[in-house]
Amino acid sequence: MAWGSRRDFAGSLSNRDGKWVTQELMIRLVIEESLNQLPLSKCEVTTPTGSVYEGLKYQKGNCGVSIVRSGEAMEQGLRDCCRSIRIGKILVESDADTHEARVVYARLPEGISTRKVLLMYPIMSKLYCVIKLQEQIYDSDAHRH
Repeated sequence: MAWGSRRDFAGSLSNRDGKWVTQELMIRLVIEESLNQLPLSKCEVTTPTGSVYEGLKYQKGNCGVSIVRSGEAMEQGLRDCCRSIRIGKILVESDADTHEARVVYARLPEGISTRKVLLMYPIMSKLYCVIKLQEQIYDSDAHRH
């Protein structure tokens, strides 16, 4: 979506707290597109009228991880799309001088190293936080055993 169309899109929603409606809608669009990247498997869907159709469902093992503070803004969008998805949290703090990140708090779903993880962090200018999160995810199951 081009920046100009985002501005036009946001302008069309300004009649009802436009900033918040636009923010929630943009988060929802990002979450939906992220979910489109997850693996799917075929399944049969039976409608209330008894008709059977071939459909798709998400494979098991998906989860979300939000970086505390900014990433929490995306959690509701993920829950709206996937009610039963497991969501973990992580707090990464960085040194002001060296920009080295360290994990202060982590509550991650069990077996996360074998899951597909949707990282919820809307501020991608701080890449060191994302790198630290990946390290924490890969190392988390090793510390539990």
